[in-house]
Amino acid sequence: MKRTTNRLMALGMAGCLALAALAGCSAPAQEPAPEPAKEAYGIAIGSEGEDTVTILVANDAGQPVTAVAARTVEAAVAPDASAEAAAFEPLPLSAEAWEPGQVAALFVNDPQKVADEAEGAAEQAADAVADEGRAASDIIVAATVDLQVTLADGSTYVLHQIGPDALAEVEDVALHVDGEAGVAYLTYAEGGAEVSTLMAETQAAEAEKALAEAAANAAAAADAAADQAVASVSAAPSGASAASTYDEVPSGGSAGAPAQSEDSCVAPDDIVLN
Repeated sequence: MKRTTNRLMALGMAGCLALAALAGCSAPAQEPAPEPAKEAYGIAIGSEGEDTVTILVANDAGQPVTAVAARTVEAAVAPDASAEAAAFEPLPLSAEAWEPGQVAALFVNDPQKVADEAEGAAEQAADAVADEGRAASDIIVAATVDLQVTLADGSTYVLHQIGPDALAEVEDVALHVDGEAGVAYLTYAEGGAEVSTLMAETQAAEAEKALAEAAANAAAAADAAADQAVASVSAAPSGASAASTYDEVPSGGSAGAPAQSEDSCVAPDDIVLN
């Protein structure tokens, strides 16, 4: 019995050694490759570069966005200087349209870097405040971005004075359109609260409308003044018309001299010489 037990133990040990050998010769188990992370956005707007800021924005405008353009707005002196805006430049879309509900990666040039490179504007601002007797600390060099979006129905809206750096740090940024107010605006979450730019965009639209009306009124007044000046020149008497106001003098006589009748003539024989 004892001999049988020893034999079984030997066979068991041999089996364990065989299994260990097989395990050592087999290739090590490979972990499954991780699945590639899904894109956080469905469309890219603009081109990514060293000087760009990436903003994730959802399209909640209710219809596709077919075009997006951006411009940099610089304000060199605050608070009394007017902002200077460059022309809008189109941003390329990686698809035909930015569909409703789709998140876009918006690549926008960092306006502050643009402002830092434009040192000439700051120097001019320093000269301006020095002429006014103000301190150099009154100079504020700031730059923001305006975004122009065109919807599928052809309507165009402008998002004013966007700070790309600030928007890149918040969450749930979304584009909206208020048809009644006629403006586009953004909403986002910051510090657990939802923020909306609707009021700011409404005020900006009203200010632009007032400026446009003032410019139109000034142009109309200038045109009216020019027309009045032309009319006054046309109504002024010329030299020929002024000369025609005088009485014409008959040839061979003097003006105002009475004609001598034939009966009043004195014959030569009637003249008596003393």
